[in-house]
Amino acid sequence: MITATIKIDRLAYKGEDPDKTYESTQGVGGGGWHPVGHHHLDMLIIEKGEPKRLYGVRGIKSELDKILQRVTEGNIQPKKIVIEFSVEQDDE
Repeated sequence: MITATIKIDRLAYKGEDPDKTYESTQGVGGGGWHPVGHHHLDMLIIEKGEPKRLYGVRGIKSELDKILQRVTEGNIQPKKIVIEFSVEQDDE
């Protein structure tokens, strides 16, 4: 299984904080029904300590998409993002 951790400007990426949101500057597509607050995104937790361990390709990609969306919108402006991968062989 592949796992990864992410550091942003030497601080640990720990995921999203559902208690803190900001209004997204990106439009939403589809023109269909959306729940209330669909344009609000959770702030990311980037601080000292152990980073969140991400599991599997989809899990890693999902978290990278969240980070890149915040960078694109200017919510965060990192100078350096480091992704450390680890691949463990499954015992069969």
